[in-house]
Amino acid sequence: MPLQDFALAAQAAAYELFLLPGDYVLSIVARTPEAAILADGGALLLRNIASALCWLLIIVLIWQLLRLIRNIVRVLLAVWLTVEFRFEQGLRNLRTRLVCAVRLLFAGRRIQRIERAFEVEFDDIDVAVLRNGAGLRPGYTLSVPELAGRLTIRPSLVQKSLDKLRKQKLVECAFGSTDGFENYRLTPNGITLLAVWRRNTS
Repeated sequence: MPLQDFALAAQAAAYELFLLPGDYVLSIVARTPEAAILADGGALLLRNIASALCWLLIIVLIWQLLRLIRNIVRVLLAVWLTVEFRFEQGLRNLRTRLVCAVRLLFAGRRIQRIERAFEVEFDDIDVAVLRNGAGLRPGYTLSVPELAGRLTIRPSLVQKSLDKLRKQKLVECAFGSTDGFENYRLTPNGITLLAVWRRNTS
């Protein structure tokens, strides 16, 4: 049967392939006048043993080579991860330094503005406006008519005070208006200045 013939041929080819390393080694080692003994049938056992040892050696060499490649890959991966970590750490440190420098710059400017604000003379209306602004809930704004009603003064005086505080960067315009007057809210400088006043007077 063709299938059976093919199987026998494949088995014979595999066996010849198995004997190939042993035959090669024996052909190198047995270069003596006694090498003719290999032609005898008794040499088949020697060929099988030599081939088995050769294949075992090949398997061991391949296994060691794979281990060596695996170790090299691990070392290269560790080096790459170390370099990547150092690079990212350097970027994070640089970013942190830049952020700190920017914060110090803006903090220095804010301190300068607060110091300039201390040089300005504020009257009772200015202080009352700042205190009312600090007492607002989040999302609420200062309204000129409402402040005028609370302080029982003319809206023009409240607007004048707000303009003065806005010039010193202590208040800023907020969204919306009330009765034709703009709404205002305290800036961080205004909150800081009011906190310093309270600390000094406590």
